[in-house]
Amino acid sequence: MHVGIIGGGISGLTTAYYLLKAGHQATIFEATANVGGLASAVQVQGVWVDKFYHCLLPSDTAIMSLADELGLGADLYWQETEMGFMYRERLYPLTTPWDLLKFAPLSLVDRVRLGITGLYSRRLRDWQALEQVTAEEWLMRICGERAFNTVWKPLLVFKFGDRYKQAPATYLWSRVKRQATTRKDRSQKEVCAYIKGGFKAVIERLAEEVYTRGGNISTNTRVERIVTEDNRACGVTIQGQFRPFDKVVSTLPVTQFLKLIDPEVLGEGFRPEGIAYQGSVCVLLVMKERLSKYYWMPIVDSGASFSGIVETTNLIRREDLGGINLVYLVNYVPQEDPLFSADEGQLIAQSVAKLEELFPTFNAAQILESHVHKAAFVEPLWTVNYSAVMPRRRLLDGSLFVLTTSQLYPEINSTSNCVQQVKEVLPQLVSPLPASENYPISLNA
Repeated sequence: MHVGIIGGGISGLTTAYYLLKAGHQATIFEATANVGGLASAVQVQGVWVDKFYHCLLPSDTAIMSLADELGLGADLYWQETEMGFMYRERLYPLTTPWDLLKFAPLSLVDRVRLGITGLYSRRLRDWQALEQVTAEEWLMRICGERAFNTVWKPLLVFKFGDRYKQAPATYLWSRVKRQATTRKDRSQKEVCAYIKGGFKAVIERLAEEVYTRGGNISTNTRVERIVTEDNRACGVTIQGQFRPFDKVVSTLPVTQFLKLIDPEVLGEGFRPEGIAYQGSVCVLLVMKERLSKYYWMPIVDSGASFSGIVETTNLIRREDLGGINLVYLVNYVPQEDPLFSADEGQLIAQSVAKLEELFPTFNAAQILESHVHKAAFVEPLWTVNYSAVMPRRRLLDGSLFVLTTSQLYPEINSTSNCVQQVKEVLPQLVSPLPASENYPISLNA
């Protein structure tokens, strides 16, 4: 069986890898010059670093298992990390329960209620009940208005922007459940992992395996159409030329996938109404010195153009990067947001000027390089009762598969969950198509 795969990100590469391991053929079509997608890298100061920040949590077993298979297990290491919280231009530690008890922006009663909210969320098992209520409603009920507006609302806005009011409580459950795995024994310190060489190492090794096992990767190749016949996918068109395949897998965002196929062909099994994404505009500063000791910190009511700071060199060993420090100034916004069209030089200058206000020990002379990276489809926007509209993965009698981040629900969007999704559908993907009088079992025999 020969499978055509649209998209060369982590999902597309992983799909090809497991198909080839199972004895099938796979061809990847990637519209850009390089594979990797959101796990792509950029070279700074002579070393390759992630364009967008990444880390691994103890619950990310699928990607860690894949790294082991690829011979990268020995390059994975764990580090203690800390979280800061900047509120009205003042920075607070917010890693341990003790930090929470000392969190001055809230009263003692609100701090306790906030802590109880986290503990209660971790113990919940029935996520189906949570998806029927918004995160705002649920949190206001448990932790109160002040704690919600001070802590939880900024975190929801960080991911969902103006649409945070539509986010279901399921998002909170998924996030807290995943984050809880970072806690280390009684100290309650957080631990996260990283792979030496970053996600570029995983992407490169996957691509090598695809080539070694006889697969094909065609970059700078845009699929124009998914071709269907007799209610089955039978190939794709590229530059007007038909390329036949036994099955087709699309890893494109749902909104982009729908441009390649007539939605009516998909029938009731695919319901894309309401599927939307947040994009990301990320300023990467390569610095001589550390900005702070925190891996990540939300920036709340502080007048910044960015809503969070992720300092990945408080996780990545500095010796692996030649001693440089990496600071990501992060915004999750829709593609229509002015940040997407903002002048990059002006955006960097504005961000740096604000950092100088917020961090007295920082000055622009510490910056070695600065970059702006943008991606239009990063965070799927969940809504109340999302499971009712979430698109199916298997379509058209199993001849077409759609594997996107919007289908990871109720699990949170992560590289590991993308790998897990591929593993879950693999048995269906490799199973023979049902016989049909009008449709050959193999177009490539």
